[in-house]
Amino acid sequence: DTPGGLNKVLHLLNDKGVNIEYTYAFTARKQDTAYMIFRVTDNDAAAEILRENGICMLELGDID
Repeated sequence: DTPGGLNKVLHLLNDKGVNIEYTYAFTARKQDTAYMIFRVTDNDAAAEILRENGICMLELGDID
């Protein structure tokens, strides 16, 4: 949950041609923590792009 974080993700995906179909956002119990769920056209490509750019991805069980 940092200013410009969503903008960075959107630009990374857009620049590589991965379209976002929809998103959900919510905050966590932990202070200064927010989560975004993305439905994209290519999960594998999106995951690779985000990993390469240091964007933290979580599994369902990681969310508190």
